[in-house]
Amino acid sequence: MRTKPESGVVIINGFDFYTESTEDVNFELWSRLGSFKEYKGTYDGWDLIASGTTKGRGIGRYTPIPEEVYTPVSIPGGGGDSGTRAFYLTLDSFGLVYKLGDTGTGSDELVSAETEDIEVYDGEGVLFYPFPGKKLVNGRRRSLLVRMKT
Repeated sequence: MRTKPESGVVIINGFDFYTESTEDVNFELWSRLGSFKEYKGTYDGWDLIASGTTKGRGIGRYTPIPEEVYTPVSIPGGGGDSGTRAFYLTLDSFGLVYKLGDTGTGSDELVSAETEDIEVYDGEGVLFYPFPGKKLVNGRRRSLLVRMKT
Protein backbone atom coordinates (compact mmCIF):
# COMPACT_ATOMS: atom_id res chain seq x y z
CA MET A 1 0.00 0.00 0.00
CA ARG A 2 1.33 3.43 -0.89
CA THR A 3 0.37 7.00 -0.34
CA LYS A 4 -0.02 9.07 -3.46
CA PRO A 5 2.73 11.61 -4.22
CA GLU A 6 0.55 14.56 -3.22
CA SER A 7 -0.76 12.93 -0.01
CA GLY A 8 0.33 13.50 3.55
CA VAL A 9 0.66 10.87 6.26
CA VAL A 10 -2.25 8.39 6.38
CA ILE A 11 -3.22 6.57 9.58
CA ILE A 12 -4.78 3.11 9.18
CA ASN A 13 -7.17 2.78 12.13
CA GLY A 14 -8.69 -0.61 11.37
CA PHE A 15 -8.59 -3.61 9.10
CA ASP A 16 -11.36 -5.91 7.81
CA PHE A 17 -11.04 -9.04 5.69
CA TYR A 18 -13.17 -11.60 3.90
CA THR A 19 -13.39 -15.16 5.16
CA GLU A 20 -15.66 -18.02 4.15
CA SER A 21 -16.03 -18.96 7.79
CA THR A 22 -18.91 -18.06 10.05
CA GLU A 23 -17.09 -19.64 13.00
CA ASP A 24 -14.33 -18.21 15.19
CA VAL A 25 -11.11 -17.61 13.22
CA ASN A 26 -7.64 -17.00 14.65
CA PHE A 27 -5.77 -14.24 12.84
CA GLU A 28 -2.49 -12.38 12.86
CA LEU A 29 -1.86 -9.08 11.08
CA TRP A 30 1.75 -8.05 10.55
CA SER A 31 3.02 -4.84 8.98
CA ARG A 32 6.25 -3.11 8.03
CA LEU A 33 7.28 0.19 6.51
CA GLY A 34 8.51 -0.41 2.99
CA SER A 35 8.01 -3.32 0.63
CA PHE A 36 7.45 -6.94 1.62
CA LYS A 37 9.57 -8.32 -1.23
CA GLU A 38 12.86 -8.73 0.65
CA TYR A 39 11.10 -9.82 3.86
CA LYS A 40 9.16 -12.91 2.80
CA GLY A 41 9.63 -16.05 4.85
CA THR A 42 10.86 -14.25 7.97
CA TYR A 43 9.38 -12.22 10.80
CA ASP A 44 12.49 -10.01 10.87
CA GLY A 45 11.50 -6.47 9.94
CA TRP A 46 7.77 -7.03 10.62
CA ASP A 47 5.64 -5.76 13.52
CA LEU A 48 2.66 -7.70 14.84
CA ILE A 49 -0.14 -5.10 14.86
CA ALA A 50 -3.10 -7.38 15.64
CA SER A 51 -3.72 -10.95 16.72
CA GLY A 52 -6.56 -12.83 18.26
CA THR A 53 -9.83 -14.53 17.48
CA THR A 54 -12.88 -13.06 15.80
CA LYS A 55 -16.13 -14.48 14.50
CA GLY A 56 -16.10 -14.79 10.72
CA ARG A 57 -19.02 -13.15 8.94
CA GLY A 58 -18.99 -15.44 5.90
CA ILE A 59 -18.77 -14.89 2.16
CA GLY A 60 -19.64 -11.42 0.93
CA ARG A 61 -19.39 -9.72 4.35
CA TYR A 62 -16.31 -8.11 5.79
CA THR A 63 -15.03 -9.55 9.07
CA PRO A 64 -13.56 -6.80 11.24
CA ILE A 65 -10.42 -7.16 13.30
CA PRO A 66 -11.57 -6.06 16.76
CA GLU A 67 -10.44 -2.52 17.60
CA GLU A 68 -9.19 -3.58 21.04
CA VAL A 69 -6.49 -5.83 19.52
CA TYR A 70 -5.55 -3.59 16.59
CA THR A 71 -2.63 -1.14 16.76
CA PRO A 72 -3.06 1.77 14.32
CA VAL A 73 -0.17 2.31 11.89
CA SER A 74 0.84 5.19 9.66
CA ILE A 75 1.94 5.36 6.06
CA PRO A 76 4.30 8.27 5.36
CA GLY A 77 3.09 10.76 2.78
CA GLY A 78 4.72 11.46 -0.55
CA GLY A 79 4.31 8.07 -2.21
CA GLY A 80 7.10 5.99 -3.68
CA ASP A 81 9.28 3.69 -1.61
CA SER A 82 9.23 5.99 1.42
CA GLY A 83 5.40 6.12 1.35
CA THR A 84 4.97 2.34 1.28
CA ARG A 85 3.66 0.01 4.01
CA ALA A 86 3.30 -3.76 3.64
CA PHE A 87 0.74 -5.94 5.41
CA TYR A 88 0.68 -9.69 6.01
CA LEU A 89 -2.66 -11.10 7.14
CA THR A 90 -2.87 -14.76 8.03
CA LEU A 91 -5.36 -17.17 9.54
CA ASP A 92 -4.32 -20.44 11.16
CA SER A 93 -6.95 -22.21 9.07
CA PHE A 94 -8.16 -22.17 5.48
CA GLY A 95 -10.93 -19.74 4.65
CA LEU A 96 -9.26 -16.43 3.83
CA VAL A 97 -10.92 -15.14 0.65
CA TYR A 98 -8.80 -13.55 -2.08
CA LYS A 99 -8.99 -13.03 -5.81
CA LEU A 100 -6.59 -14.35 -8.42
CA GLY A 101 -4.32 -11.80 -10.02
CA ASP A 102 -3.33 -11.45 -13.63
CA THR A 103 -0.36 -13.67 -14.43
CA GLY A 104 0.98 -10.96 -16.75
CA THR A 105 2.08 -8.64 -13.93
CA GLY A 106 4.17 -9.13 -10.84
CA SER A 107 3.21 -8.45 -7.27
CA ASP A 108 3.34 -4.85 -6.10
CA GLU A 109 2.88 -3.55 -9.67
CA LEU A 110 -0.89 -3.30 -10.21
CA VAL A 111 -3.19 -1.00 -8.23
CA SER A 112 -6.24 -3.02 -7.20
CA ALA A 113 -7.99 -0.27 -5.19
CA GLU A 114 -7.44 3.36 -4.28
CA THR A 115 -8.73 6.36 -2.40
CA GLU A 116 -7.77 9.99 -2.86
CA ASP A 117 -4.75 9.40 -0.57
CA ILE A 118 -3.62 5.78 -0.97
CA GLU A 119 -3.19 3.05 -3.57
CA VAL A 120 -3.53 -0.62 -2.67
CA TYR A 121 -1.37 -2.88 -4.80
CA ASP A 122 -1.79 -6.58 -5.55
CA GLY A 123 0.45 -8.68 -3.35
CA GLU A 124 1.36 -12.32 -2.96
CA GLY A 125 -0.58 -15.14 -1.39
CA VAL A 126 0.87 -18.00 0.60
CA LEU A 127 -0.54 -21.42 1.29
CA PHE A 128 0.65 -22.27 4.78
CA TYR A 129 0.63 -20.69 8.22
CA PRO A 130 2.78 -18.93 9.30
CA PHE A 131 5.21 -17.37 6.79
CA PRO A 132 6.00 -20.35 4.57
CA GLY A 133 9.05 -19.06 2.78
CA LYS A 134 9.38 -17.34 -0.56
CA LYS A 135 6.67 -19.19 -2.46
CA LEU A 136 3.54 -18.03 -4.23
CA VAL A 137 0.36 -20.07 -4.04
CA ASN A 138 0.27 -21.94 -7.34
CA GLY A 139 2.80 -19.44 -8.66
CA ARG A 140 0.15 -16.71 -9.05
CA ARG A 141 -0.23 -13.29 -7.55
CA ARG A 142 -3.16 -12.82 -5.14
CA SER A 143 -5.16 -9.87 -3.87
CA LEU A 144 -6.66 -10.07 -0.43
CA LEU A 145 -10.15 -8.69 -0.23
CA VAL A 146 -9.65 -6.28 2.64
CA ARG A 147 -10.91 -2.92 3.83
CA MET A 148 -8.81 -0.50 5.81
CA LYS A 149 -10.29 2.22 8.00
CA THR A 150 -8.52 5.56 7.74
